[in-house]
Amino acid sequence: MEADEEHLPCWPSSECFTEQYAGIAAMILDKRQMVFESLEAAGLEEGESEWTPFHDEDEWDLARFLMKNLRQKKIDEWLKLSHVSE
Repeated sequence: MEADEEHLPCWPSSECFTEQYAGIAAMILDKRQMVFESLEAAGLEEGESEWTPFHDEDEWDLARFLMKNLRQKKIDEWLKLSHVSE
């Protein structure tokens, strides 16, 4: 076994076998923007903030924190607090 071969990934229940493929394995057919990217670009051209639908980066950071750390039920409870809804 050569030095390069010992770092190849193997499936747990199978023997590891690799072979160089001389042909083209994949090719890019088109380089279009994704739908989201084109919508984002159109919004920025119309003067929308890059943080839309959030007011600014701070509001985006808060939303990201809530989604990462709380379940939906807890977020709903937090949104109902009087100091948040003002």
